[in-house]
Amino acid sequence: MLAPYVARNRVEPGVVIAAATVGDLGAVLDSITAPAWPRPYTPTSEQQSAAAAERADLDQLVRAGVAQ
Repeated sequence: MLAPYVARNRVEPGVVIAAATVGDLGAVLDSITAPAWPRPYTPTSEQQSAAAAERADLDQLVRAGVAQ
């Protein structure tokens, strides 16, 4: 019998957890410790500079399109 409740890892697609009830799935997921490494949610200074340059280029393209 296939388990009706399944959780898959987005980064490691081969990691799959299955359970018969939502409560069981929740209990298993709650028992997993989050990774210790920091996640890159905040852009680095190089990424911020690249984003600013890209925004400036896009603004210039928009202004050129409006002027036509």
